Amino acid sequence: MSKQGRTRIYRGPAEWTHWPRLNQALADVTLALEDSGRLAAEFVLEEWFVNLCTHGQINAGRVLQAMVYWRNTRQDWELLLLDDGLPFDPTQRSHPDTRAPLAERGKGGMGIYLSLKMTRNTRYERQGPFNAWWLRWHPS
Repeated sequence: MSKQGRTRIYRGPAEWTHWPRLNQALADVTLALEDSGRLAAEFVLEEWFVNLCTHGQINAGRVLQAMVYWRNTRQDWELLLLDDGLPFDPTQRSHPDTRAPLAERGKGGMGIYLSLKMTRNTRYERQGPFNAWWLRWHPS
C-alpha cells in the first residue's frame, strides 16, 4: 500500500514483540543509504516505538496501532510515523539542558531531542485519532 508516494513498511501492533519485524522492515528499505543515514533512521524509529509502547496507551489493555511509511528520492528520504496513541507533538517538547552535568539533568527527553537534531525537517499533525510525525533527511 502507498500513501502519497510512500511505501508502507509496517502496520501492526505497538508491542515490544513486534520490534524485530519493524526493525527488519526498515533495514530492508535503507540498505542503499550511507551508514550514518541508516543509523539515524534506525535511532529515530526505535525512539518513537519505545516511547509509543511506554507512554502512548490511552486505555490499559488496549493495543495501539502503528504504521510506518518510507519514501526515498534523490533529494531526500522521509519517514512518516503514525500511531493512535495519546496526542503527543514531539516538536513542542522542551529541549534538555545539554550543558548541565548528567547527574543534574532530569530523566527523559534526550531521545526526542537527538531525533530532532538528526533530521533536516520535522512536522507533526494530529489527524483524527492518529499522531502523524514526518521526519526528513538529505541522503549522505
